[in-house]
Amino acid sequence: MDQDHEQFLTEWANIYTGNQSLNPHSHPFNKDGIVNQEMWALRGRSQRCLFLLKETNEYPGDVRELQPWKRLGVWSYVFSHSDAGELPSFSVAETPTEWTKAFKESAWINLRKLSGKGQAQMQPIREFVFEHSGNRDRLRQQVLWHIKPGVVICGGRDVYEVATQLFDFGAGQPKGPDWCVHNGIVWISFFHPSARLCEKTAFYALARLYRDALLASGAPSVAE
Repeated sequence: MDQDHEQFLTEWANIYTGNQSLNPHSHPFNKDGIVNQEMWALRGRSQRCLFLLKETNEYPGDVRELQPWKRLGVWSYVFSHSDAGELPSFSVAETPTEWTKAFKESAWINLRKLSGKGQAQMQPIREFVFEHSGNRDRLRQQVLWHIKPGVVICGGRDVYEVATQLFDFGAGQPKGPDWCVHNGIVWISFFHPSARLCEKTAFYALARLYRDALLASGAPSVAE
């Protein structure tokens, strides 16, 4: 466990505990981040994937303590088994051993740290990110200083748009309609992992987006 990150999250949570101005409905603060620090460290920097999502749905605790999420594990497998020429194998990725391992090697955070209810609405999420004092800087610090991913998968186009503003994607970066390479990180706009999708089709769609980004940025392999 990264003690600096834990202290950072605890201090952030304390801002919202009992704060009727920022948190009038006393929503739980959800800590998040790297699922398993030791397994995360075994991947090369460019293989380390962060899933950037919106908020939890009435969850009271730390999202890192949730049961492994198969779809995130299968998608995470893409980034440790791809290069600029070959696509990974879906049939291998969906085996329990592989997707569970890949899930534990990933990170997962929400833009809004306060637990939501029902279908996520972007207005309170954007308010949390951009209008609550200091949260823009805290989210940037969490991603860029504490987690340090090589690739970020944004769960939905609206999340990608927030990330574009939050992390200042500039002109002149290698980019496509659904991806951007910014400050050495591949940012991908993709489906939310809870969306109704054909598993195999989604897997290869993600792999192709990642391959496009690698080719455009001149990276020969994710193994570097």
